[in-house]
Amino acid sequence: MRIDLHSHSTVSDGTQSPTQVVHAAARAGLDVLALTDHDTSGGWAEAQRAADEVGLVLVPGMEVSTFWRGRSVHLLVYLPDPRHPGLLERLDAVLRSRRERVPRILAKLHALGIELDLDDVLAVAPRTAAPGRPHVADAMVAAGSRPPAPRR
Repeated sequence: MRIDLHSHSTVSDGTQSPTQVVHAAARAGLDVLALTDHDTSGGWAEAQRAADEVGLVLVPGMEVSTFWRGRSVHLLVYLPDPRHPGLLERLDAVLRSRRERVPRILAKLHALGIELDLDDVLAVAPRTAAPGRPHVADAMVAAGSRPPAPRR
């Protein structure tokens, strides 16, 4: 039995839709796949439909951003209740923090001479629950942005 318990789709920071992730897993010969997007269950329904089509067992999961002993950690959770009030509260806080972080990143890039705005980021991440650093990087690549020459 071949199992992958950690995968991401475009619902968070992956490069394939939930359907594409499931189809790629099936082509790779997997029997079981966990869709563990960052801080969201948004891709589960689509992934389940695709898993049913290809005969793959889907494990609904999530990679939850949290803190332990003052350090940021990502915790993989499987079969969580996406309606649990405590989980919803935590996920809302994480997503709110991400939404606030991207404008700060863009301001720092602007100060370095890299012209990029939120629309550029959203264009490369249209389905994500909240854009993050990987989406900013993808937007930079899409825009052909290059960092300025080092200061001497």
